[in-house]
Amino acid sequence: KGLKTRDIVISYLEYRRALGADLRSSESYLNRFIRYVGPESDITTVSTEICERYISKDGTGSVALKWGRWTVINGLFKWALARGYIAVNPVPGDCPKRPESLTPYIYKQ
Repeated sequence: KGLKTRDIVISYLEYRRALGADLRSSESYLNRFIRYVGPESDITTVSTEICERYISKDGTGSVALKWGRWTVINGLFKWALARGYIAVNPVPGDCPKRPESLTPYIYKQ
């Protein structure tokens, strides 16, 4: 029997919390990812195509959202790969460009 995506995400979040990470946004992205692929889905059946569709949300969303989604699920799958839960990381290798930080108005010329 395969490993459920939901169970892997829960284990990953527990691991990150044990390291002291603040996971408010990551947990939100991962909960949406679970709903997107289905909580009972097998983690080994998540394909690059599924990850690409989740990241791009069919072409909607800002660059910041796409970068956030990519960063979070890439971290999840790297962790799962290191522990032998999956054989390959299905997240596409080309990360959306990280949005530039805004310069506070007070510092602008």
